[in-house]
Amino acid sequence: MTSLTTLDGYTCEICGGERFLPVTLDSYVMPTRSSNPAINDFVNHICDGCGVITPWPQPDIDRLAAHYNSAYRKDAYDIETETGLLRLPIQIPWSGVSFLRFKPFYDAVVRNRAAYPDLTPGPDDAMIDFGAYQGMFLHAAMQAWGCTGIAYDFNESGIEFARKALDMPDSRVAQDIYTDTFAQRARFAVLIHAFEHLQHPGRFLAHLRDNVLLPGGWLYIEVPNAFGFSLADPTHYFTYTQDSLAYLLTNNGFEVADIWIGNYPLLQDKPWSNPEQNIYALCRANPDVATAPLLAVNAAAVHRELRRSFRRHSLRYVIGRARHLAYHASRLPAHFLHFIRRDLFG
Repeated sequence: MTSLTTLDGYTCEICGGERFLPVTLDSYVMPTRSSNPAINDFVNHICDGCGVITPWPQPDIDRLAAHYNSAYRKDAYDIETETGLLRLPIQIPWSGVSFLRFKPFYDAVVRNRAAYPDLTPGPDDAMIDFGAYQGMFLHAAMQAWGCTGIAYDFNESGIEFARKALDMPDSRVAQDIYTDTFAQRARFAVLIHAFEHLQHPGRFLAHLRDNVLLPGGWLYIEVPNAFGFSLADPTHYFTYTQDSLAYLLTNNGFEVADIWIGNYPLLQDKPWSNPEQNIYALCRANPDVATAPLLAVNAAAVHRELRRSFRRHSLRYVIGRARHLAYHASRLPAHFLHFIRRDLFG
């Protein structure tokens, strides 16, 4: 393991820390180097002040915007023609995954509504999904509670789909997430695997609290868990631990009502999908919430925990594949027997 270093004068956006530890480990199912160096080629670094992980160099915002508007969500249902790709209006399976990601939010509302009577959305409430793509999460919320859905995303075709196909006419294409406002302030905002893509999360939270949400409005976040998610995504600015996320939210005027680790839906065919993949947070805008004390974090300890957790996830995947292979190997004699009886002597 290398020693702590500085990053060309960069200070951590989460805690203001100035010393970082490079991530030197690698993993079979949890790679730590860029999966697409053309977007960003980086080395991950752990902040010694709060434990958040950031790539260095960080992604370029213009390159990211071009990437989000490209056809990067390719699937097996695309048809290539002389004039370009023919595409379904939804993405298989990711549109379905976005829809299913509503369930942890719904469960959290049910779990916490006794303590927070204003938590359940209603027909008079608006919910904004930052990074909504096509708005499938909001589509589930609108069915469950009858609220108004507003999709917000860089992807122009996704927003057009939300407007026309999912009855979200107020949806809009992102221009500047740190200053964009809406025709009405909302009581709910959600970010589903979008918050980690923000270069200035504190600035966004302040804008959300002061200019987007109604007083006492609710924020629901789902982000990758540093100890349960690959560190190879070139579009991420930060990968959070549970403590660093809670610290960031609290110190930017959000009262954390519930925070937990889990993963739904669990994608059995994806090597990196595991029960500890995500951090979920449900919090309420409250500018008077007491600020959290600075975290007592040691980057070397975070690095050691990364190694332990990544080894555990790799072993879980390998054991799962071995069981899958053993099951199909055990069925092979029966397949041969049916072939012989029916095709050769039937």
